[in-house]
Amino acid sequence: MKHTTYHKQSIQKQLDVYTKTVDDYELLNAHLITVINQLRKTKKSFTSNVKAWHTFPHLQTETKEFDRLINICLDFIYEINEKEFHLPKEDIQYECVNLWAMKYSKGEYALKHNHHPADWSMVYYIDVVSDQSPIVFEDVNVVYPKSGDLIMFNGMIDHDVPPTTNERIAVSMNFMHTGAP
Repeated sequence: MKHTTYHKQSIQKQLDVYTKTVDDYELLNAHLITVINQLRKTKKSFTSNVKAWHTFPHLQTETKEFDRLINICLDFIYEINEKEFHLPKEDIQYECVNLWAMKYSKGEYALKHNHHPADWSMVYYIDVVSDQSPIVFEDVNVVYPKSGDLIMFNGMIDHDVPPTTNERIAVSMNFMHTGAP
């Protein structure tokens, strides 16, 4: 195999983090808490950078219980694509390729990581008490979530969760575009 010489130049590009509170999240959260508590009884925790109980990252293929949340996330993606990037929904479609539920106990955390090659990653906060540990993006952007918050970010953004001060329940998801952009 012939090796070629190449040059690399780094560029700086700002990647934004988008946050919104889901409408009528209380009913959705009550349902998801029941589902996740049932999953905790039947599913062993998956091993990853999340140092808390969590499901295997393909939960969307095992149950339809998260379909409403996935549709809320897809609507958010299309809204941001249109407003921020002038991409109409008809021009690019997405699918949820990973979904996992997490339940943190006091002192549990997530190591710094990213979700590359996902186009968009999301975290939906189901049960978060006030004065909770934040999610930290690129070591500088700090978001203190509350119940009902949906956070969306480019899958290349590094993020971590410091040790939690209380229990918290959340769902993380990755979305990829389907077909040609």
